[in-house]
Amino acid sequence: MPQSASKIAIVEDDETIRNLLRMTLASAGFSRVVCSSRGDEGIETVLGERPDVLLLDIMLPGLDGIEVCRRLRRRFGMSELGIIMLTAKSETEDVVAGLDAGADDYVTKPFSRSELTARVNALLRRMDRTSSVCELDGLRVDAAAGSATLDGAVLTLSKTEFSFLSQFAAHPARVYTRRQLSAIAGGTGDGDRTIDVQIAGLRRKLGRWASHLETVRGVGYRVVP
Repeated sequence: MPQSASKIAIVEDDETIRNLLRMTLASAGFSRVVCSSRGDEGIETVLGERPDVLLLDIMLPGLDGIEVCRRLRRRFGMSELGIIMLTAKSETEDVVAGLDAGADDYVTKPFSRSELTARVNALLRRMDRTSSVCELDGLRVDAAAGSATLDGAVLTLSKTEFSFLSQFAAHPARVYTRRQLSAIAGGTGDGDRTIDVQIAGLRRKLGRWASHLETVRGVGYRVVP
């Protein structure tokens, strides 16, 4: 989706940060930006304006960002809206809660303007992906066929390992919490250790490609393009 056609919503109560976000997006070519300063108003703005991406602060008056995310996911569905949480560096637990509530990514404050723009663009690209085949640095994952190859060689993966890899490959840079990975594997969300063991096994089978699979300390895992 071209930048000029993408609409971005900002829900942030700090006026200085809100204006900085708006200017950053404008300088990156995003001309359609709408803003709110409260969580409850933000929900109405998103439902009325139907943006492509929402930049959502966690600490908000009215409703906090996690509850806003949770309610929007119930109304919007998981694929129609990209959500990036804005968090302080010390809010690891809030990051996990936001991702579990349905956020796609997060950016910590103070944020780099180039990083913010890159995260928005990456999310828009992921949302625009329609093929079941994902390719990255020699890895080819065909979710429909249930197959994966690396440099042309077939990877022998368990059902859980393939589920994880296909999610990571389809959404590069997206962070998945251990609870989300447990749900993908059909589990109940208990036992971070079980997920870590599964990821360790997947890394061994991926060999040199495992360098793309990054641990996000205290949060979960993601693939770095």
